[in-house]
Amino acid sequence: LLATGYARLANFAFPDSLVPATGVSLPAFTADLLKIDNQAVKKWISYFSGKGHRNFQIWLDRKASCDQLISSILEEYELPPELIYLAVIESGLNFNARSCVGAMGPWQFMPGTGKGYNLQQNWWLDERRDLEMSTRAAAQYLKKLHQRFGDWALVLAAYNSGENRVSRRIRQHGHDNFWDMRLPSQTTAYVPKFIAAARIGENPEKYGFEKNAVPIFEYDVVNVRDATDLELMAKCADVPVGEIIHLNPALLHEASPP
Repeated sequence: LLATGYARLANFAFPDSLVPATGVSLPAFTADLLKIDNQAVKKWISYFSGKGHRNFQIWLDRKASCDQLISSILEEYELPPELIYLAVIESGLNFNARSCVGAMGPWQFMPGTGKGYNLQQNWWLDERRDLEMSTRAAAQYLKKLHQRFGDWALVLAAYNSGENRVSRRIRQHGHDNFWDMRLPSQTTAYVPKFIAAARIGENPEKYGFEKNAVPIFEYDVVNVRDATDLELMAKCADVPVGEIIHLNPALLHEASPP
């Protein structure tokens, strides 16, 4: 409507000082989320930079370590790179994080959702804990959610509380404005929490955080023929066994599956 109105006004002669400004077109992700600056967002910024400062610094260091891997996968799926902060607020990028309801790994996949995106879960391994595999699964899921809802605030709400619940709320309310929708309190707080994390993460020094030099999470892939002990792998690679365990968080018993 604004564009149409400005087009009509363009036919009139105005002094330069009165020519209407059309503004800059913002990416959908920025317009939907990152430009929001309400009290809920400010509350989370205050918490992260105050009482939660120590933990958030740890999360930022882990994010710096994993950034290269996660960003390359998000780019491959044509998703905004800022979605890395979803894993930051879900798990603090702790590969072994487990919720009280059974969600697991850096992206906190529930068992059923993980299986739906081909993440194996058995006695030997839980691929929800594998950074690369779980990030690919999360990228596929987030892309599907955006195709369904078309709004990033609703995508994050659906990731947190379930896509069917968000769809029901849209039907009940007769609109799809997340900020004027009755959802569980955890979900209502979840989107502002993400925005606050992204805002701090993109400019940490402004909020009193440091950009620390950390080792990049990178590795080579080696095929093994059968169940192989990680201690043997470490001996063959001439590295500490703890390093091999760290690079293979999906392996539950310090050995590859048969």
